[in-house]
Amino acid sequence: MKNVNYQVIDANKMVVGRVNEVAGVNEHFADASKMMLWLNRRNGFFSGVVGEAVTNRKALLFVQCVVSMLAMIGMAEVNLFGFVLCFGWLVCAAVLFSKEGGKA
Repeated sequence: MKNVNYQVIDANKMVVGRVNEVAGVNEHFADASKMMLWLNRRNGFFSGVVGEAVTNRKALLFVQCVVSMLAMIGMAEVNLFGFVLCFGWLVCAAVLFSKEGGKA
């Protein structure tokens, strides 16, 4: 096994530190940290529309709320079970969205 060096970068694209680990041991965690870095990065489209800094996580939560509401409206005419299921999805998405509070 060989050693692999990773650079740890924060949301402002500044190098915070370096992590030296054995290849193959923590590849899952490296992928997860890349995902977290992307989620904490500023979203240009939503930031431009809203007028303040919005992260990719907040943008994805907003899109999930919109999609769940559209699915709920579509299911209202089809059957009651689908409507209730989509309503539960909307409630869960709204709770996740509101947990962030006013933070972007």
